[in-house]
Amino acid sequence: MDPILIFALSFGILATFFWYFATENPAKKRWIGTMLTVTLVVIGLFGAYPPEKRLKRGIDLAGGSSFVLELRPTPGKELSPTALEQAKVVIRQRLNEMGSADLKLFERGDDQLIVQMPGIEDSQRDSIREQLEKAAKLDFHLLHPQSSTLAPEVEAGTEYVGGYDLKTLEHYDKQGNLESTEQVLLEREPVLSGKYVKQSSGGFIPGEGNIVHLNFDSEGATKFFEITKDNVGRRLAIVLDGEVISAPNLNEAIAGGSCQISGMASDAEARGLANALNNPLEEAMEVVDERSISPSLGKDAVRQGLLAGVAGLLLTLFFVAIYYRLPGFIAIFGLVVNIILLFGIMAAFQFTFTMPGIAGIVLTIGMAVDANVLIYERLKEERANGKSIGAAIEAAYEKAFSAIFDANLTTLITAAILFVMATDAVRGFAVTLMVGIVASLFASLIVTRVCFWWLMTGGLLEKLSIGGKFKVPTFDFIGKRKLALVVSLGVIAVALASFGIKGENALGIDFRGGDEIQFKVPGDKEITVAEVKDSLAKLNLAQQPVVQAQGDVSGAGTFVTIHAADNTALSQFDDDGNQTNLGIIDHLRSDIPVLGEQDGNGDLIVTHSVQSVGPAMGKSLLTESGVALGVGLLAIMLFISLRYEFSFAVGALAALVHDLIIAGGIAVLLNIEMSVIQVGAFLTIAGYSINDTIVVFDRIRENLQNKSGNVADIVNDALNATLSRTLLTSGTTILTLLTLTIFGGPGMRDFSLTILIGVIVGTYSSVFVASPVTLWWSKRTGKNLRKEVQETEAAKELARTAQADHE
Repeated sequence: MDPILIFALSFGILATFFWYFATENPAKKRWIGTMLTVTLVVIGLFGAYPPEKRLKRGIDLAGGSSFVLELRPTPGKELSPTALEQAKVVIRQRLNEMGSADLKLFERGDDQLIVQMPGIEDSQRDSIREQLEKAAKLDFHLLHPQSSTLAPEVEAGTEYVGGYDLKTLEHYDKQGNLESTEQVLLEREPVLSGKYVKQSSGGFIPGEGNIVHLNFDSEGATKFFEITKDNVGRRLAIVLDGEVISAPNLNEAIAGGSCQISGMASDAEARGLANALNNPLEEAMEVVDERSISPSLGKDAVRQGLLAGVAGLLLTLFFVAIYYRLPGFIAIFGLVVNIILLFGIMAAFQFTFTMPGIAGIVLTIGMAVDANVLIYERLKEERANGKSIGAAIEAAYEKAFSAIFDANLTTLITAAILFVMATDAVRGFAVTLMVGIVASLFASLIVTRVCFWWLMTGGLLEKLSIGGKFKVPTFDFIGKRKLALVVSLGVIAVALASFGIKGENALGIDFRGGDEIQFKVPGDKEITVAEVKDSLAKLNLAQQPVVQAQGDVSGAGTFVTIHAADNTALSQFDDDGNQTNLGIIDHLRSDIPVLGEQDGNGDLIVTHSVQSVGPAMGKSLLTESGVALGVGLLAIMLFISLRYEFSFAVGALAALVHDLIIAGGIAVLLNIEMSVIQVGAFLTIAGYSINDTIVVFDRIRENLQNKSGNVADIVNDALNATLSRTLLTSGTTILTLLTLTIFGGPGMRDFSLTILIGVIVGTYSSVFVASPVTLWWSKRTGKNLRKEVQETEAAKELARTAQADHE
């Protein structure tokens, strides 16, 4: 979509929103809300259709390869300020030359680049990696006049020549075969840099062999002419990335600014070198993280993700319709609008969909239902208090607004921190969640309210049935706080013990480094863990890999996952293309017949994905993830402290720590590895826990302002008043997470299961931990919780009055 059009539409929609909230006339408000809804739905549908063309898919859904590159400066030197930007330009030019048009490049920190190429086949991955790591630093060095006699003596240690380096030069025939090697002595400092090369071309030329032609720019041509003129009779070494690839004699001064390099082993090497010389790097780069997923495996991920998403949506819609009846169908309409807006925004701004992003969509659905449940439970209370339908609806939306807004705002804070500080795997989830929250707020607070207004205008709400009556017995939560404390401390002790026992074994490949290989075996094929282990034993690896198998609940096959040491997944080759080390993938495909089978088109039937993380990269990710988690928790606590009284902030913090420790411990006990994506899961748990806690706190504060009596009793009444809502919203969220866990596949299963554990623990802590700790802290500090709330509200009222007088 054209950026100017997007800006114009955004400005118009924003102005309409201001008009909606500024208008007091109900009829006018109804028409403005309708216009907003219709406009946004049309834009969303137009922007997202057809979805297969409009929506961008990430590596995990489209297949392809992803690399993290780290720039490595020359020892003793620092990276130049322009090194990253120059590296981005070079990489884009090199890979575009190879036909990798759908290329995505992102900076990460001060010395890393992320390269993503959706749709790339495995056969292209190795050549792409080679191009990425090739620095192509070209220099020209003069050889010592007596190099042929001095070089052997220097090599033997009988002679030393200051200012010169000893190098090996290999000589190839015109067919690319190695004929001989020669020791040469060349000046340490270059006489000409390759930065003056304007253009190079390479290939096989009959009669000449594999040749690379160089053309210098005007300044380089002048320098090259002066060098060749002043050193006729000497040899000039052409050095690429520290290796001498040619050392021709200077028989005469060379004018015109061109020369050629011979001695390439193959036509492909000559063309690759020419491409690299056209785009040289200032600094060498190393691949520190590599992920590869075959396109067919990406299609499987899409299928499983859609299955999980549709199953979660249908379960949620069915529950809402059955339980709330007519208001339930209004909520369903709001959910449909929510999903249309989410996909439309993602498509319009070209945000990338990932597997965790699908989890974000399903979680958004659960949170949208939460907002509707809050409104409808309030609506029940207002009707029970004798209010008319119109007055009850207005009161329900007004009283539920603060809880809905605050709860979604805390989740938005965690999502924003994930987007800014986390890795790409988590960023896709964060983007989807942020867009989903905004769409959810619009759908639940405006769209459903407009629907109620139109139904009232048409006289269709005169005998409104709000739905089922989910009765829960009154429970003395505060009275059972000591028992709850014992239970919580016991489970926390078990969780901490699980961390201590597992130690580093609890960390996934993201944090400890290594290779992870995953084969997708179709349902009509069979392979066992024992078979894979027996085959791997033949490799005699220093560290024996860990093999796991996990069935696809849809019956489409089995996922076999292998965790191995760093640099063992792929076969290794030397500069001449000779295999130096057999990789796990190639070995298994040749040793186990099922893994080597091909279809009629010659494609492998059993697809695979690879993830490789270096140890240094793993430590870096662990640090970054810890910082992201810490900043996220700090931001949530800051918001609670500013929004509510400090006693409530202490209770919220206690519940947060409680939920994260227990959820993490149970995840470790279930053999869920701690990875970057799990950090996203923990921050999501934190956001959901606060969401639940805020709803309870909102009711406690309301009751403290409007009711008299013992504070502990008022807190208990508030907990019981919100209990049905807590159980209903937790139940719908658990349903959606269960669908992800069951149908989501390995890429989503551990992530959603961790959040599922967190939601269950968070539901418990919102009533048994957060509120009792708030009450305990208030008493411990000698403050009256009711007085704290009243003073805060009085200060707000005073500020509003002063603002009104000023205006």
